[in-house]
Amino acid sequence: MASSTTSATLNSSSTQVFFTFLHGFTSDSSVGGGGKIANFIAQMFKVDIEQPDLNQPSFNEFSVSNALKVIDQLYVKKKKELCSTSNTQLKMNLVGASMGGYIAARWAQLNPDKVNKLFLLCPAFNLAARWQEFLTQEEMEKWRKSGKHSYDGRQLHYEFFEDAHKNHPLYPEVNCPTSIIHGTKDQIIPIVSSRKFLELHKDKKNVVLHEVIDDHYLTQSVMQIIPVNSRRIAAAEAAEQRLQQMETRGVDIEQLRRQQQKKVEMERMEQKRNPLGAEGYGAGGLKCVSRPQWPYELQIPVNSSKIHRIDPLRLSNRSLIYKHTPVGYIINYIKI
Repeated sequence: MASSTTSATLNSSSTQVFFTFLHGFTSDSSVGGGGKIANFIAQMFKVDIEQPDLNQPSFNEFSVSNALKVIDQLYVKKKKELCSTSNTQLKMNLVGASMGGYIAARWAQLNPDKVNKLFLLCPAFNLAARWQEFLTQEEMEKWRKSGKHSYDGRQLHYEFFEDAHKNHPLYPEVNCPTSIIHGTKDQIIPIVSSRKFLELHKDKKNVVLHEVIDDHYLTQSVMQIIPVNSRRIAAAEAAEQRLQQMETRGVDIEQLRRQQQKKVEMERMEQKRNPLGAEGYGAGGLKCVSRPQWPYELQIPVNSSKIHRIDPLRLSNRSLIYKHTPVGYIINYIKI
């Protein structure tokens, strides 16, 4: 995958932020639903997403260290493109799937001042140890002696394993806000690795794990949400066009926006004062029907209640699907 030209988003006068998606092993963008989610973010935020090819100089010579160099080069390139002065700081929102998730976390560990947020989809933590589980001791020894291992019809050099084992930790330590989505039915990268990562970061409140009843490809979660939110985007664009038409008729659009913003702020203040709402009413005085919590709304308290378990198949209300699935997480997470 070639890297595409990107426009920055979420910028301030002194900071520029851009999005980067790191693919899985063998350039597989389908793992963790990563490719679909990356494309959705691009559509949602009206930005391009950098998608560098981490298999440099080739898949045969792929290693974590070489992949990190690819991201280094991308950062230097974007620095020249987006930062007009030496005082401007450049940061990345890194989205990584499977192997790309591990590499994203490792790059964030090595470059803490260059990463804004991490969003990891079924990340391949415990990487070197996992390869020793994939292969028998005899197969590992054969790989070491021959220097090559056939994977997915291609040859992978032994230096890949040596590099991961000797030069990179099983669980990178990160300091930036980090949100992880991992399927409880993931048989390729078992969810225990993300739980271990969370345990090692138990003192950091900005590291959160969302567990979904899904596989390594997050098949159910991603496929439910993207069509729904694509319609949301289309509706938002149509609304913007209507506002433009009103503006041509002399309507003060900025005043309308300020009134709407004020209404939203008042509702937020009311929700803080009365989060449960009055009897028969929700926060902000909205009429509602009393009901118990649904199963997917329950938060299981494990290490400061940082693990959230969600079953996407129980999301009968499509507006709730937006909130409680991978794409919903990432949209809300990036906006904060």
